[in-house]
Amino acid sequence: MRRPPHTLTIASLVMALAGCLGGSAEGTATTDGTPPPTRLVAQWESYGGLAATSRKGIRPPRLAVYEDGLVVADAARRLTLPRAEVTTLVGTLRRDLADGPATPSPTAGPRVFDATTTVLSVRSTGGAMRSVTAYALQETRSEHAYPSPLYHALDAMTALADRATRAGTPYTAHRVRLIAQVRPGQEGRPWPASVPEPPATATGPIVTEDLSGAQADAAVRLIRPTSGQGGAWPLHRDRHARTYALSWRYLLPSE
Repeated sequence: MRRPPHTLTIASLVMALAGCLGGSAEGTATTDGTPPPTRLVAQWESYGGLAATSRKGIRPPRLAVYEDGLVVADAARRLTLPRAEVTTLVGTLRRDLADGPATPSPTAGPRVFDATTTVLSVRSTGGAMRSVTAYALQETRSEHAYPSPLYHALDAMTALADRATRAGTPYTAHRVRLIAQVRPGQEGRPWPASVPEPPATATGPIVTEDLSGAQADAAVRLIRPTSGQGGAWPLHRDRHARTYALSWRYLLPSE
């Protein structure tokens, strides 16, 4: 039977609506059965200092806030905010981060070496993420070395991160970031099965790789701190006789 010329199938109607809404990588359907990721609307990152594992990308964002109310602190604890509270937070951050350069310089306070770098981000009304990067923002809090709105934004994100850590539930994900730190001259146990080894061409003291599916499950199951939470990460030796301290962290929906 011929279909009437103006009849739309369910699939075509969904595709038409998606086109009108302006689809993006965030919020599109996944192929592994997990819920589609929601859009990141605010984030607090803190990295740097003396520890190599404090590098950006290795250390997770201190706080990530998503459009549907999901809040994740340190890729470890999560809670869900009402939409109205998300709207209020985003509005506050937009005001606090609206003026001034993207990378301001401190105007007062002592000179701080090997301090952390703070990045505060919020999604603008136009849809792009607005970020402000400030070196030693946390360390100069008492000296007011930066404009007050920056500290106000930091305080808002800190309070929410503390709340998620205190009152939230454990955060898990189907994807992890494997972190392999070179330990030359040390012995290690055999490499964990199903976990990919660093490539032979890998250079630098730390190698990372994002895993999903069975590889991620194997990393979570087989790579554990030697003495419980907060303990030393285990040493493993790859087929090239290189020893690494292995760790991992869960990836955020926006990573």
